[in-house]
Amino acid sequence: MFHGVCMGTTYTYFCPRCGKPTRYNSDRGGLCIDCYTELRGIKLGQKDISVELVVCMGCGKIKYGNTWFEPSRQNFDSILRNIVRKTNLRFFDFKIEMPSDLELSSLSQFDKVYVLTSIFIAGQRTVRRRIEIRINRAFCPICSQKRSGKYYESVLHIRFSREDRSELINILNMFIETNILRADRLEVIDIKKDGAHGIVIRCSSKNLAKKLLAMLHRKFSVIIMNRYREQVTVDIQNKPQRRSIEKYIIRLVKA
Repeated sequence: MFHGVCMGTTYTYFCPRCGKPTRYNSDRGGLCIDCYTELRGIKLGQKDISVELVVCMGCGKIKYGNTWFEPSRQNFDSILRNIVRKTNLRFFDFKIEMPSDLELSSLSQFDKVYVLTSIFIAGQRTVRRRIEIRINRAFCPICSQKRSGKYYESVLHIRFSREDRSELINILNMFIETNILRADRLEVIDIKKDGAHGIVIRCSSKNLAKKLLAMLHRKFSVIIMNRYREQVTVDIQNKPQRRSIEKYIIRLVKA
């Protein structure tokens, strides 16, 4: 039976066994933590609470269930709370204390990270315990596609004159060094020859293509002769998905 009283906008729940005000917890069957630990003998150990988190090595996304989430503080907090609720902490009322200096986009660089939690226990006391988060690395479906060269969002068809070939190669090498090899997330660029004075560049993200165009603008007049979107179907985790590919037809002229 659910016991409670509504006062204005505040709802207070009372333990059906002892009558003390408490937060309703379905895992405790509605009992307060004092009554529950007395009846069930549940104890909070001295060791760290240990959980596991799957993080993409390519983009830093966090996996929960079958879904990959952006590594935002809100997502991390929500996912961690759900994972912790699968441990013995589900019987307690707890608050996770998020460290302000934890760089969530770099989680895949660590084997373990630790956060603190405040736990309300019997006798209206609060104790603090560490949560040990073991990081398991994997690749999300999109980054797996990128690694295989099957995923791209922009295609640049570039024409240039013979005398500009060497300078274009230097720019592309510099771009790969700064935006691919030193990037903090997985990006891929594929360059293929297209005739005597042309190349086709496939970029794994639209933002990457924009960065390349900005770098080309420093040395050339970039004439965009045509720009359009093309709808394609790709298989991600054996499921067909429609997405839009941005395509450019470009001619480079020495500035």
